[in-house]
Amino acid sequence: QPQPARPRVLDSVRGLFSGHAKPVAASQTAAQAQPQEAGLFFPWGLIFFFLTCNREKVPCTNRAHWVFLSPSCHALMGNIMFEKIEEKRGPAILGPSDPNTVRVRQIASGIIRAAHDLFPRGDDDHDDKQETPERHDFKWEVVIVNDGKAKAYSLPNGKIVVYTGLLNCLKTDAEIAALIAHEAGHVVANHDMEFSRILPFFDTLAPQRNEMEADLIGLKLLAAAGFDTHVAHGVYETFGQIGGNWWSRFHPWCKKE
Repeated sequence: QPQPARPRVLDSVRGLFSGHAKPVAASQTAAQAQPQEAGLFFPWGLIFFFLTCNREKVPCTNRAHWVFLSPSCHALMGNIMFEKIEEKRGPAILGPSDPNTVRVRQIASGIIRAAHDLFPRGDDDHDDKQETPERHDFKWEVVIVNDGKAKAYSLPNGKIVVYTGLLNCLKTDAEIAALIAHEAGHVVANHDMEFSRILPFFDTLAPQRNEMEADLIGLKLLAAAGFDTHVAHGVYETFGQIGGNWWSRFHPWCKKE
């Protein structure tokens, strides 16, 4: 019987580490060695991809995509990312009793409940729901940074970071909810761990597609939380004015007429 693909790959890796791979002859010129080096890179790249990537489906769109590492590692990666943010921006991170933090977390609580309801994580009791892979140590949390930049982003451990500069551009609770829902959409879709996000030159259309998916998931979360979804388009137009060409390039459907 033929040997399974994964053991065959692992045997090849063992062979490379046990000295079975022949070194490039020292007498070869650099020009002669380059094709062989390029040829060696490709199988190593395939081995790395095969051993570290997992295939998932994005909720709502059902698009299959490849993500790095297993779902159990994704929250850990998010924790590491946030530790770096704390080291760099620690004094600027507002505490839980700050009025901005209290307000935004109160607004976000409805979006988070909607995310739990619409996209449960690895719960077999929700057969009619679109499950997302279980991630250990995953916890939704909104963090506010006292900075004048109009900026927000999410991490794979469920943290959503919002700068006060962006909050100042949003007037109503519904507008803030639209922002939180969009960032939560990125988390639900697991865009941060996507292969094309980490190595964007493999898929140049990934940024626009990911933003569209975050918009779509965000609208579902916004509606489930009881907010008016029509406000989202106005918020995206505001982002377009703030973000300029970058936002407009990845959100062409949100350009102001």
